[in-house]
Amino acid sequence: MIRKLMAVGVLALISGSSLSMSPILTESQVPSRGKPLISVIGVKDEYLKDRIGLEMVRNKGSVVFEKNKFDVASEFRYVEPEKALQRFSQENSAVLSHLQKRLELPELGIHNADVYEQALIPFVTADSFRGSRVEAWESRDASTVLEFVGALEESYAPSTFKSILKQMDRKRVGQPGVREAIHNFSSTAPALAAENSYFVRRVLAQSDPYGIIHRIDGGSAGGYSITKAISYAERHATNPNPTYRYFAGNDCANFVSQIMKAGGFTENDQWRSGNGRPTRSWSVANDFANRFGITRTWSNAADFTKYAAKGWPVGFKSGTTVKHVGFVVAKGGRYYHQGRSITDLKIAQHSGNYVGWLKNAKQNHARNWLNVEKWVTP
Repeated sequence: MIRKLMAVGVLALISGSSLSMSPILTESQVPSRGKPLISVIGVKDEYLKDRIGLEMVRNKGSVVFEKNKFDVASEFRYVEPEKALQRFSQENSAVLSHLQKRLELPELGIHNADVYEQALIPFVTADSFRGSRVEAWESRDASTVLEFVGALEESYAPSTFKSILKQMDRKRVGQPGVREAIHNFSSTAPALAAENSYFVRRVLAQSDPYGIIHRIDGGSAGGYSITKAISYAERHATNPNPTYRYFAGNDCANFVSQIMKAGGFTENDQWRSGNGRPTRSWSVANDFANRFGITRTWSNAADFTKYAAKGWPVGFKSGTTVKHVGFVVAKGGRYYHQGRSITDLKIAQHSGNYVGWLKNAKQNHARNWLNVEKWVTP
């Protein structure tokens, strides 16, 4: 039997960890009233340690736009990723061995974290894999490994967060490079809090001829039909729409974007299917979450199921990044899960493809949504 995981990565960041700040950017002047300027205020490096003493760092700062201040941050990454990988692999060797055999994965290394991430994301919420049931303990183990490889992958990716902020600093919306910078920001900055998402959407709203941002934020409702969205979700959860490109094993955001379009949202330059070449906010879970404001984070199933809204997307996080999204087609009665009363949800999703209730004695498709650490709702 697989032994219990000893979480080493960002799941186990200790409270009271060491914290130091080193200034990166000089403070900029706050924009004058009524002028659509973007000002960056003192980006710094924030350090902390996980529970076994491995140091992590992220970039954190503030952006001022239209008299509003937004606190933004990048992903956490390991300062010494090789050391983190060695320690995690040693303490979780049995779990990694099982997942490698189950998912036909190579040995976890410093340059294949993305391979693990792509394989683990659909496995975490799948009810079966290659004809074999995915057990609850497998889903939990996969979720924890996913948490670690996300931070590991970030450790080897070029850090563009600070350069993106520099590109936007003291610029007006509409100036050359600003639109590209804000979209790069949307993909670089995790949906760790509402501020990242609100800032992206507020800037994009300045040049959004279709009004998608205002609809999301509750401005002009624009005729979004929950009934139409739900109908599409239930019809194509297990029968992908051939009109759109299908990304096997990585289709969750693509599917939920289709649902939102069916409900009445209009494609534009930032959010579009692109005839098989979609934008990141259409096809990548974290970018989709930033775009649509699916960023309220919950750490227990009772709150998640309470605040999940019928007719709107939900997701789950690994670290500070939204890794997977689905769509709530119905809310049911209350029942007990692990000693706590929660609200039943009927979720439609892709990767794997199903529509089902959290509580379902016969099929139990969506049960693994309850085996993750953190959830997001609108």
